Amino acid sequence: MVRAFGGDPSATALRSIAELAEELAPYHYSEVPHAVLVTRVGDRLIGVEPNGFQGSRPEAARGVSGRHRAERVLERAVPQDLVPESLVDHPALGEPFIREVLANPTADKLPAITRYLAGVVARDAGIDDVPEVRVALAALGTQAPSDPALRQRLFDLATSYEQTVGEGRETLVRLHAAQGIAGALGRPDPARASFEVYWHGGYSLRDGDDRIRNTVLGRCLKRAATFSGQHSDRT
Repeated sequence: MVRAFGGDPSATALRSIAELAEELAPYHYSEVPHAVLVTRVGDRLIGVEPNGFQGSRPEAARGVSGRHRAERVLERAVPQDLVPESLVDHPALGEPFIREVLANPTADKLPAITRYLAGVVARDAGIDDVPEVRVALAALGTQAPSDPALRQRLFDLATSYEQTVGEGRETLVRLHAAQGIAGALGRPDPARASFEVYWHGGYSLRDGDDRIRNTVLGRCLKRAATFSGQHSDRT
């Protein structure tokens, strides 16, 4: 099974899921090493792949399953923990707003999650003082109808960052931050607005604590949207 996933059986080590998650946590999303956890349950081998997606490839699945069955289980899985096991009691989650959302992640909190995450990505990207961004953050705070002209100015700002993205990661960070805020501003559906800024935050956030907050609030907004029957554009 390890070989089918492209690994070297001689280079393995004992890890729990929590231990592996903690080991991979410091890496940027684009640099996370691929790993597969393998254990035996009865006469079957169970593999868990947190990154890499090799198991979705028929070539790898054939090597893993042989004459046996490779089974998918997402459809009947238990609900995802709001806080990953490795992050329980992490100081980054001690903010009153985070604790309030975790205590009761309901749909009525989605606009506040959107505003909070928009502020986080703007600050982390260093664009919170840009006039268009300041106005957008204020607008998200009031939940007033979105201004198409303001949204367009934000997309124009993102385009200006995109044109200089080859100059370094800083402009890529600003590009995703501006796109996330613009996307959130233009979504009348609170769940889609929240997901827009959360999704772009996954590509833009550099601060470790902010990435943790984004991850946990992303799980909260998905839980809230699921229970309320709302859905995001991206899955």
